[in-house]
Amino acid sequence: LESILKNKEELDYFRGDALHSIYQLDRELGTRHATHYENENDYLRMISGAIKRQEPWLLEPTEEQ
Repeated sequence: LESILKNKEELDYFRGDALHSIYQLDRELGTRHATHYENENDYLRMISGAIKRQEPWLLEPTEEQ
């Protein structure tokens, strides 16, 4: 997940989903990454902001889980 997040050649929403998944697995690590990526583009910035605000929907399971 971290390699996807750090790869600027990956699509923005893949990177954002990787950050979201990291946060679900390890909130402290996800929050550290969110601080680093809060100035990125669109979706990744949205996920970073939601993590920093500790939005409750971030920890809800998806339909696939």
